[in-house]
Amino acid sequence: RADNARIDEGLRKLEALQVSRFISDDPKADLEEFGLASPALELSLGQAGSATVLQFGKPLPTATNQIYARRLGQSSLFSLDSAALASWRGASVNDFRDPHLVTLTQPVTRIDIHGQEEFALELQTNGAWRVLPDDFPADKALVEDLVSALTSMQIVQFAKDVVNAPDLPEFGLASPITQYTLKTARSDSPGTATNLTMVELDFGLATNATDKVYVRRMDESAVYAVAAPEFAKLPSKPWQMRDRKFWTFSENDVAGLTIRQQGKRRELVREGPHR
Repeated sequence: RADNARIDEGLRKLEALQVSRFISDDPKADLEEFGLASPALELSLGQAGSATVLQFGKPLPTATNQIYARRLGQSSLFSLDSAALASWRGASVNDFRDPHLVTLTQPVTRIDIHGQEEFALELQTNGAWRVLPDDFPADKALVEDLVSALTSMQIVQFAKDVVNAPDLPEFGLASPITQYTLKTARSDSPGTATNLTMVELDFGLATNATDKVYVRRMDESAVYAVAAPEFAKLPSKPWQMRDRKFWTFSENDVAGLTIRQQGKRRELVREGPHR
């Protein structure tokens, strides 16, 4: 998964680049002099079977914020502002990978959690959430916070790109401490719906890494690491997601109120709005 925002921003800056100065149109120009015989950076932009190759060389002696450049296959040499190339220069492959653990394209309607206990959060047709299997009311705000925490969780390390079963104990993933499965509703036929898995996340603890928690998406072969404090915010028990409110009602539903305290009784009678 690529970092779409970084790549799009880098392409926008490339598109806006303008030549600062035309240096030479001599097809026999000494490319070594301009650092273009072995360019410091080369970008190949491809589309529909063709490619445009941009080569970038040394900075100008009189203006270090300007660099020599050319389009491969053309004789023109020119200079341009190097600031627009910041996101491309000195970057590794991991710099262009999506730093987010989860990106959702559909609404979440169910979350299965296997942690210290096994339970699920399920969205009802009335928009309320329930904690299953005990069927307690869930706190809607806490469910939204959980989804937000997972989608905003940043990868702090690309630990290993291809992980096989023998590698899992190294990351504490042979027996994950917590598993979260995010699902969305899918209508198979009129009046019926099933929950389709969007992403399943396994979290594991390694004995040699106390500041981070390893995680694996079951649809990918890689293992990532996230910050331990971010993982600590996630729930692992059903009571953590239960609705804390005793009740919800309108004042118009209340006809009276009786208070008994320290052997005394007081009764309040509602006669109308604010009365």
